[in-house]
Amino acid sequence: MRLDSLYTGYFVLFETLWQGQTPGKRFAKIRVVRDDGRLVSIQQAILRSLLRPFDDILFLGAFLIMFGQREKRLGDLVAGTIVIQTETSHTSASFPISDAAHDLMSQLLQSEADFSQLLPDDFAVIREYLQRRKVMSKQAKEQLSLELAKQTKKIIALEKLSQAVKPDTFLEAVYLAYQQDRQ
Repeated sequence: MRLDSLYTGYFVLFETLWQGQTPGKRFAKIRVVRDDGRLVSIQQAILRSLLRPFDDILFLGAFLIMFGQREKRLGDLVAGTIVIQTETSHTSASFPISDAAHDLMSQLLQSEADFSQLLPDDFAVIREYLQRRKVMSKQAKEQLSLELAKQTKKIIALEKLSQAVKPDTFLEAVYLAYQQDRQ
């Protein structure tokens, strides 16, 4: 029983305090984040850790990752988390911004959107997504961009946005508008 507690506690402690990483994850340059890209909570770390034995039994976790649509083990499915590759470069990454995003940025700045509610951590999640989206699978990119766009829309209290606006375009526009609003 004591060994089980240490095993579970190891993952909970490190994933909570080291921003989703254990020493092994840090070495492998991966981390656990919530499905929306934010830092994992202690409750999510506990859920993941408690379900780890079920993932290990008969390689259930490996099968779910290999053959599941979402490429997640049981612990990630239940906790609402995903394991991602961490950034290897320490230099500032650049990424393309569409012309539609520049146009939308102007509209957002003139709208009722409240960018003061977007915290630096929220902005960092958007920036990180925009930097990494080109290496994501199409399905993961679509899922994450849609979830992140919904969450961002809620944070900035934006009630009206055309359904025709793609989540990526919206996130690019928010990225630009946030920077513009801070100047």
